[in-house]
Order: sequence, then C-alpha cells, then structure tokens
Amino acid sequence: MKTLLALSLLLVLQTVNLFSWQKYELPCDAHLLETSRSVLIGEIGTREQNNRNDGREIEKYLEPLSLPKGSAYCVAGQYYCFYKAVKLLGYPFVANPLPRTGSSIKLFLYAKHYGAKRNFQTSIDDLVIWQRGKTIFGHTERIIEVLRKGWIKTIGFNTRKYDSGEKRWVEGVFIWNRNLLHPLGRLHLIGVVGFRKVKNVH
Repeated sequence: MKTLLALSLLLVLQTVNLFSWQKYELPCDAHLLETSRSVLIGEIGTREQNNRNDGREIEKYLEPLSLPKGSAYCVAGQYYCFYKAVKLLGYPFVANPLPRTGSSIKLFLYAKHYGAKRNFQTSIDDLVIWQRGKTIFGHTERIIEVLRKGWIKTIGFNTRKYDSGEKRWVEGVFIWNRNLLHPLGRLHLIGVVGFRKVKNVH
C-alpha cells in the first residue's frame, strides 16, 4: 500500500512538473545546428587552468560575447559552438540563433519572447535551463541523448567533477547524466530552448 501511494505521489509530481516546465523553439539552419554539435563535442574535456574560470581555452568562449576574464561561461560556451559553426560554414553573423548573452535566464526569456511555444518534450540539441530560486542565476547544458524516465545526457560548460586519477576536483567541459525530475543542486528546471530546423535561415 505504501509503495502504491509513493508511486501515485511521484506520478502527480511528474505531471505537475511537466505542466510547469516550458519549451520554446528558435529557427536554426539545419546544417548550422549539426555543425555546432560537432564543435560542441570537440570541446569535451576542456579544463580550466586553475579552477577559476581561467585559461586561454576558457577565454575563447568569453570573447565572442565580450565578457571579462573569469566570467561564468556555461552559456558562453554554448554560444561559442554556434558562433564557430557560423564561421566554419561562412554564414553571416545573423544566422546564429542564440542571443548575444552569457545569462541562462536572459537566453530563456529571449526564446520565450521570440520563439514558438511547444509542448514540453526533450530532444537532442535542446538547451536545458535551470534557475536558482527566483534569482538571475542559472545554468545551461545541451542535450546529446534522450534516455528513459527523465534521464538525459548533456554536455555542460563551467561544470565541476572529481578526477579520480589526479584525486582532485577539476572544472571545465564535461558529459553529464541529468534527471529532469530532480533538482540540480540548488537549481530547478524552468524549461528548454529547442531549435526548429530550417533551410537557408541566413
């Protein structure tokens, strides 16, 4: 009986979450989206120099947004992938579907204002947005695989993990397994920014 009640409660919580989460899609050239994903994958394993949002490899994420050294770069890294893809393909700057911001919350609000609202369902390439309470602080990661029961595989910039070989915490760009039904530390999910594949959006 207790197991049945627990399962019923979990189902209710999942339903409430699905209704509160939001998804907005921005148009993006299909080739650009795929190229940006390749750039993203190539950044896996990039690490900060001294765990202070520092190092030349980190600064390259900040430069397209003119952010000062040492800035948080979870969104800047995702922006960089599209920025570099635009350059690789020879597309004009306006082909980049993302707004010129390093803020997770501003990114989400931009998609809410300019994007098309969709039923909440995660897909590869979606940008997952978490927020800390009602503050302006948040976190963004990009989905590379959708798994079962709320689990997704993502690539996140400005993340921290324990290196068992070096026996210390390191910060940088890593692959993660996240569950949408659970908070990310003190962060809660507010929604995702997806992309509607189009041709010749530039």
